[in-house]
Amino acid sequence: MTSFSRVLTACVAAAVLLSACSSAGATEPAPRQVTVQAPERDTITVGFVPSAEAAPLFLARSEGYFEEAGLTVEPPAIVGGGAAIPAMLAGRLDLVQADYVAAFLARSRDLPIDVTGEMHRAAPGAYGLVVPARSPIRKVAQLKEKKVAVNVLVGTAQLTIDATLRGHGLSSEALVLRETPFPDMTAVLKKGTADAAWLPEPFLSAGLKSGALRLLADPMTGPAAGLPTAGWMTSATWRTANPRTLAAFQRALAKAQRLAAADRKKVASILPTYIRVPASAAARATLGAYPARTDTRRLQRVADLMLDLKYLRERLDVKTFAAAG
Repeated sequence: MTSFSRVLTACVAAAVLLSACSSAGATEPAPRQVTVQAPERDTITVGFVPSAEAAPLFLARSEGYFEEAGLTVEPPAIVGGGAAIPAMLAGRLDLVQADYVAAFLARSRDLPIDVTGEMHRAAPGAYGLVVPARSPIRKVAQLKEKKVAVNVLVGTAQLTIDATLRGHGLSSEALVLRETPFPDMTAVLKKGTADAAWLPEPFLSAGLKSGALRLLADPMTGPAAGLPTAGWMTSATWRTANPRTLAAFQRALAKAQRLAAADRKKVASILPTYIRVPASAAARATLGAYPARTDTRRLQRVADLMLDLKYLRERLDVKTFAAAG
């Protein structure tokens, strides 16, 4: 063996020995322990609007995410935020699914409402302005002085109808708006009680597939394209009194939002469990986005559109009551 070979062999042997000693004597750092305190309350009441927007709430229940977080969630159905927000402020509901229009109007009047999480953002085809299949109405401009069904007045439906009508020289003031729960809208149109309706999924797909309805326009285009449509709200008082409960709810919902975003079949399968629609209609539903994090810049678009369409008198800074992340 040459002198160089002997030196090289010795170096390799020393390196191996040093490595073995280091491995034997060293210990892996213990993983950081994160202590999550139990929520202040183990049962909460969360109002939801029957639509595809609420799918993560029911996924969180069916997948056991709420149970893992130490919560039992009781979900009464509500018509919309306009009716639910007063019930929440009165303490009859802990959290509610509300459209941002109702929530932002309440904040502009200094009511203590906080946005605690995003639920859903619009996508092309996920909402529709519809008429009965045999209706003579063929153009948006023909809605003037017609009866149009919306789930609540002065909400996302009315805002996006206004955005749609503006291109035709009209506003919702030229219509007769009728409050109607989403599950009843197709029947109302069939009976002729309303001439048109603003419908979300899965009712939109069910009505179109049945041949009872015809799509007049997609209200979630132009200035409303990709608009956030619904979020979770609570009162500032409840949030302050129940920070651990709220954190547990948010953790469970974030998991469910990610599941909904990643597995649309899961969403389709959960829809018929809380909405009376055929599984075939649920499978065809066009779904929007289910964000796991709150994007205040996107929420600001809603407030800015409200200002543009005269729903607000002055600009509302969403960051003051909707935490990002």
